[in-house]
Amino acid sequence: MSYNALNEKLVSAFLDSNQAFLEQYLAKQSKGFSNKNNNDTVELNTLQTDTNIIDVTAKIAKRAREEVRILSQTNLSLVDIAEDNSKRWQRLHDVSIGFMRCTDLKQFSCMLDEKLPEIFKVAGARLLMPEESAISNAEEAGFLVLPAQEISEISGAQSVYLGPPPKSGLALFSTPMASIAVISLPDEMSAPISDSVLLLAGRNKHSFVSNQADTILSNLSQVVGTCLQSIIMPQIEL
Repeated sequence: MSYNALNEKLVSAFLDSNQAFLEQYLAKQSKGFSNKNNNDTVELNTLQTDTNIIDVTAKIAKRAREEVRILSQTNLSLVDIAEDNSKRWQRLHDVSIGFMRCTDLKQFSCMLDEKLPEIFKVAGARLLMPEESAISNAEEAGFLVLPAQEISEISGAQSVYLGPPPKSGLALFSTPMASIAVISLPDEMSAPISDSVLLLAGRNKHSFVSNQADTILSNLSQVVGTCLQSIIMPQIEL
């Protein structure tokens, strides 16, 4: 029987007469099919096992978002500080222009008592002048004249004192002070300016923090001292 003569009837007849061959063939095919299913089961089990592995991707993403948030807040804080410093330097600039326009003690006193607190956002400002070297019309100009020893006690022998008001300075303003800045005028200037002290009253206890030098306040003392010197020195020389 040639290969070309094979047809469905001949194959069927062959299988009917050879049952052992058919059973062996089917068993072999069934085994192969079973192995294939087992492999699929292994792959399925592997997939199911993989789903039990802890996925840290979400945690890493959450941590990254948290770090970005913290970094953003830090940068925002730095920006806020820069903005605050910019505003404070602008205030110093505005105050400097105001003082430079003063040509007499009346204008100086108005600038000191009214404009300075408004621009610098403080509760009040006063200038202490030692009675030993004070100009004759110091009190008329609105300055507070005190013995040099008392002024020294108030300033604590510091060029700039920031913090709670000292006991000796409790009555320097008409209302109680929550905090105070005591700023000595430049030493290189002539008396009584070099012995005088500028006071700023804070609006709250955190307005001036103790033991933190402030460059802006030091520059403010230079501005106030220079302006006062330009006004009173010609009078003293006369």
